[in-house]
Amino acid sequence: MYIKSIIIIVLLVAVLGILVAGCAKHRFSHKSPDEKAQWLSEKISSELDLDDMQNAKLNQIKSEILARYKQQGDFKTDIWNTFNTQIKGDSIDRQKLNETFASKEKQFSEMRVLMVDKFAEFYAVLTAEQRSDLASKIGKMHRRWKH
Repeated sequence: MYIKSIIIIVLLVAVLGILVAGCAKHRFSHKSPDEKAQWLSEKISSELDLDDMQNAKLNQIKSEILARYKQQGDFKTDIWNTFNTQIKGDSIDRQKLNETFASKEKQFSEMRVLMVDKFAEFYAVLTAEQRSDLASKIGKMHRRWKH
């Protein structure tokens, strides 16, 4: 009887842990791009102990990236809307789907170039110690999240 009670408690704790982890992930994934960017910039600032000049540069970069993101529209929504329209019809317009994906791929490519440029700008204002710290944190993150 004692073993059954322990097993049930362990299972309940495991399920509770999974639910809490799922809720935490869900909470971040439903934030607006502005909220995500604010959280990320605060995290970077705190983790790397940025000074006022570095924080100003980070906020400038954040603003530029958010402005471009808003200008391009939502990648997933545009693709989903086109796909959803297509599957409700009698046939699939391959050209329309391919044009939508090509347009989004072009936008993604432009955003990638911007992000790389902005990352290089930010990296240039970091001290050697902050760069080393950043490399260490990214390495740790990669080991934790790699598949």
